[in-house]
Amino acid sequence: MARTIIWDAASGRALVKLEGHKDRVWSVAFAPDGTRVVTGSFDNTAIIWDTASGQALTKLEGHKNGVWSVAFAPDGRQW
Repeated sequence: MARTIIWDAASGRALVKLEGHKDRVWSVAFAPDGTRVVTGSFDNTAIIWDTASGQALTKLEGHKNGVWSVAFAPDGRQW
């Protein structure tokens, strides 16, 4: 299982570990308000996470290939 870590850039400290993908994570994007992050993986899924707890909120499955790019809309309501 692949693990993605959100780091504090100022201190270099790991803030939260995101565990749930079965292969490498290729793309990451933060919501404009910083409360969620979406990851796209070679396991053909995208997962939306809560940045404070590291809990998966939604897993988007059914892609025929790896998810190479992820993004949030500027208003943070769509991904």
